[in-house]
Amino acid sequence: YITVTAGALWTSLAEIIDHPQKLLLILGETLPKLAGYFISLLITKTLAGLPMVLLRVGALSRMMFLRSCFNKKRLTQRELKEVYRKQPIFYGWEYPTQFLVIIICFTYACITPIVLPVGA
Repeated sequence: YITVTAGALWTSLAEIIDHPQKLLLILGETLPKLAGYFISLLITKTLAGLPMVLLRVGALSRMMFLRSCFNKKRLTQRELKEVYRKQPIFYGWEYPTQFLVIIICFTYACITPIVLPVGA
C-alpha cells in the first residue's frame, strides 16, 4: 500500500517540486487514480479471503472428517470432547484482514465513493 501511494507520489514528484504550493491539489488528482488497485484488492479480500476466514475451513474440515469417520455411539466421553473441542481463533491474523477492508473503505469513501459498494 505504501508502494502504491509512493508510486503515485513519485510520478507527480516533478510537478510537486515545481509547484509546492499546489501539493494538496496534485495529490487530490493523483490519489483517485489508485482506486482501481484498491477496488481489486477489496474484491479479492471480500470474495475470496474473508469468507474463508469466517468459515474457518481448517476447523470445519477437521470436525466434518472426525464426525464422518467415527460412530458417535461408540466413542467415550473423552473422545467426544476431542472431536467437538473448540479450535483456537487466531485474532491477530483474522481481525487485521477484516479491519483492512473497513479502513480502505473509510479512507477512500471521501476520495472515490465507488469503493463503497465493493467494500460493503
